[in-house]
Amino acid sequence: MSTQISSKNQHDTADSVSLDVVRAVAATTGTDPEALPPLYEWIDPDALEAIFAPSQADDRREGTIEFTYDGHLVTVSFDDDRTITVDETDH
Repeated sequence: MSTQISSKNQHDTADSVSLDVVRAVAATTGTDPEALPPLYEWIDPDALEAIFAPSQADDRREGTIEFTYDGHLVTVSFDDDRTITVDETDH
């Protein structure tokens, strides 16, 4: 069985993508974000931020990336909003 949570934020959000991923996984698992293992053990947080950073034209890039974090499939999508979806994966 899988659990799913989505959070949407406007493009001008002050929170980083990495921080929002950790918060989404913590909310899904009912865990304190500080109790989760470091995100960098699964994905480079700087690279994650860079993927969706504004371009030189100051426009946010659009797209989707999926990766596994602490036993969860995480999907980060940008279009009009930033959406982070967390699904449980089989261990």
